[in-house]
Amino acid sequence: MSGHHDADLSVHFQISRGENRRFTYAQSADSISVNPELVRQVSPPPYPTAVQQLLQRLPTGNLAEKLITEFFIDVNWRFGIPETWFRDAWAQTEKEILRPSVSSSAIQINSNWLSLLFAIFVFAPRRSVDANDLVLESPDRYFWYSLAALRIAENNFIQRPSLSGTDPAAEGTVLGCLAVPLLANHLADRGRVSEAWKLVGLWIRMGESIGLHRDCDLRDWEPMSDSEKILRRRAWWGMIVWDK
Repeated sequence: MSGHHDADLSVHFQISRGENRRFTYAQSADSISVNPELVRQVSPPPYPTAVQQLLQRLPTGNLAEKLITEFFIDVNWRFGIPETWFRDAWAQTEKEILRPSVSSSAIQINSNWLSLLFAIFVFAPRRSVDANDLVLESPDRYFWYSLAALRIAENNFIQRPSLSGTDPAAEGTVLGCLAVPLLANHLADRGRVSEAWKLVGLWIRMGESIGLHRDCDLRDWEPMSDSEKILRRRAWWGMIVWDK
């Protein structure tokens, strides 16, 4: 027994001597670094930086409907997005894109909603889609469009530092929180777990800024619809699960 124990200690000390270093790190002490343009990109930049640019990237008509249907049949069990609510929101979006309202100058499709929409297109199976359809872009492209929409939403927060839960810049934040688990899943599937964790952590704090961590049934809240309660609960717990 003693010899076996000594052997275990020997292995332990060999691992701990530092000959095979396991932990790499990003250097910060130097003021210069490798030109990022020379580093292989995950996806070719640039990607859209405005809502109107993102709208031009949406698949439309039957193609979008096929993707949405396939997502809710095969994938949504992992994410729990309310299908009836989602389809109503998509119908409203299509109507606004095809037939803008009279007051369209005062209306802008929410960037958080676009992030969720593109995230669903990332994961939607493509069994029923024509392989020659040039309008349909790759899942990686849709991932970047979804992330771009989140960045727009984040910028809205930064530009309004005295944000309150009812501020227009906060509207739709729950939808961005719903999109984040899908985007984190996409990153993790490609081995980018740290980036997935950072994204979830940031948006947990975004959610906390609008009270997403608080019970929707508390009497302190203003009257809240059942749909809003469902979205808030699923968004919060989806992010918590992924954070764990």
